[in-house]
Amino acid sequence: MTISGAIRYRVRSAQKALCEVYDYDQNVQAAALGIIQQYIRGHELENLDIQQIEDEVLKGVREASAGWGLYIEKVYITDIGRTQNIRLLVNESILKGV
Repeated sequence: MTISGAIRYRVRSAQKALCEVYDYDQNVQAAALGIIQQYIRGHELENLDIQQIEDEVLKGVREASAGWGLYIEKVYITDIGRTQNIRLLVNESILKGV
């Protein structure tokens, strides 16, 4: 399954954002991915509610980032879908130029 999204946040305290966490951008992303993974494990693709995912991620990232000098404004889920493994079968003579 593939989920795409974005998080809008504002730095409220540059000092905290730089001193309290090593890389706040990467940590916000990691927190969001973990929350999404937990949510997805408990739901089928057909039963996913985008608004509920956004709300859960917003709540969780706000909790995780408390004290980092950030304000998490909004979470956007832009796309949800199944991933497909695609195998390209190629004649080796084409690759070798024979």
